[in-house]
Amino acid sequence: MQDRPAVIVFARQPDEPLGRFLIQLDQLLRQDKSAAYRIWVTFLTDQQPQLDEQLVSWAKHLGLARLPISIFEDSHGPTAYRIPDRAAVLVVFARQRRIVASRAYTRAEWSRAELDSLVQEIRRFFETNR
Repeated sequence: MQDRPAVIVFARQPDEPLGRFLIQLDQLLRQDKSAAYRIWVTFLTDQQPQLDEQLVSWAKHLGLARLPISIFEDSHGPTAYRIPDRAAVLVVFARQRRIVASRAYTRAEWSRAELDSLVQEIRRFFETNR
C-alpha cells in the first residue's frame, strides 16, 4: 500500500470555529476521488462516553460525510505526538509515516486563527506530496 500524506487534527472540544474548519476538510476529502491523501480528527478527552453522543450529533449537524472522527480516551493525547497541554487544537502534517510539521492553537488563538489560510496550507501540502 502506498504511504499517503496525512493531516491529523487533534481537538479537545467541538466548537464553532473547529466546525467550520472540519467542513472545509470534509470538502477536500469529497473532492479527492483518487484517495491520494488522508485526513482525520481525533478528540482528546477523559470523558469518552459523554463526548461520544455529542460528536455523533455534531458531525451530522455539520454534514460531515467523509471525514473520520474518533476519540482518544486521554485528555493529554498519544504521547508520541507531544500535544501541548495548552493546545485546544493541534494540526499535524505527516508524510511517509513521519511528522513533518505541526500547528498548535490555544482556544483564543484558534478562534482568531485564519482558517482559510490553514486550509490552503493543507491543500499545498497535499499537492506537493502526491
